[in-house]
Amino acid sequence: MESEINVGNDEEKRDIVVIIRCVVVVIVGVICVIGNLLVIRTLIFFKYPKIPMYVAIGGLATADMVSAIFGVPYFVIIETKNGKLLTADWCKTVSYVTDVSMYVAVCHLVGLSVLRCILLNDRMHMRSYVRHAVIGSLVIWAVILLMNIPAINDSSKDMGVCIEVDSDLKAGTERNMWLRLTFSYGLPILVIGVVYILTHYFSKKFFAESYSRRERRLSRMVTLLILIWAVFKLPHEITGMIAFYKFRRAEELMLEYLQNPTDSDIPQDELKSHMDLIKIDKIMECISVIDLAARPIIYNKFSHYFSRSFTEVINCTSCQNNQTPKRGYRKQRSADSNCTNVTDVCHIEAPLNVSSLEKFTGSEDEQINNNRVCKDVAHPEPDIVDEDTIIVLSRDDTGQQLPSSVI
Repeated sequence: MESEINVGNDEEKRDIVVIIRCVVVVIVGVICVIGNLLVIRTLIFFKYPKIPMYVAIGGLATADMVSAIFGVPYFVIIETKNGKLLTADWCKTVSYVTDVSMYVAVCHLVGLSVLRCILLNDRMHMRSYVRHAVIGSLVIWAVILLMNIPAINDSSKDMGVCIEVDSDLKAGTERNMWLRLTFSYGLPILVIGVVYILTHYFSKKFFAESYSRRERRLSRMVTLLILIWAVFKLPHEITGMIAFYKFRRAEELMLEYLQNPTDSDIPQDELKSHMDLIKIDKIMECISVIDLAARPIIYNKFSHYFSRSFTEVINCTSCQNNQTPKRGYRKQRSADSNCTNVTDVCHIEAPLNVSSLEKFTGSEDEQINNNRVCKDVAHPEPDIVDEDTIIVLSRDDTGQQLPSSVI
């Protein structure tokens, strides 16, 4: 009777753990899909500063969203043991799409580190790299999509789960695992480290104070994106490799026991160690997907451009005209009261031309001097109110408010 109670308690605990894992992964997936949809919407429908870093963010957001759409349902199906919902074609699709999105995301993170180097060392020509960034992102997608086509047939369904065809614990599978780890984590980390070292070396010729707040923000954003990816992915990669070798060792001991059952005992310790490691690996798998939800939050935090766009959607103000960014104008004052025009920020429009000013009725010389003063007042130069606000001059239609671009 006590054994039945203990078994029931163990099953309840396992069910609670499964529910917690599924809830965490689903929440991460929802945040990832909604956040990256907002990113893509912003890049498509809003005017923004043309810098290549936003192009790379668009490619990264697309890869993250695709990974969450296909990976989260599969995770929930496997954890809840509803393998009857799976088919062989679904297994092939999920395996192909998740692998492609993983490699694409990694390549875009490497690209962001390169663009950070350009941002900090070639600021004057940063916008000229937009076309290169677009072409590079398209090439990354095309190459990885084509390279993973041969691996489609490597996945199939067996016993309610998706498995790799002809996989075993021998040298072939071990080689594939090391190749996957190298190209999905090891090599990108190495390249990013080299790029950061070169960036530090090249940026020594600039004073730290010479960088604008925008450049510092974008630099910190890229660094944080890379750190979060590296920190959350590393534990799962390590536990996955250790679990592979532990399972192979346990299988070898079981084969020895089956061949000589009288000369050896069942390797209980090895089997228990392997089962504990599998539980840890499942926890690390949940942690490894947190970076998918963290990236949209980082975009919102470090880019005023994405932050304003996200706020408009979240607060349901995207369709209200009064929520558009305001324009700022420089206050202009003339020494002569008849030629003075003071423009307040976003309240009074600047004069369009000299004819709109009140004429000065003095001597001929005084009128000439006054016209010189009025010429400067009629076309004032913009003064930056905020670093993240682009100041524009008034247009013919003084009632029209055009949104300014913010980063």
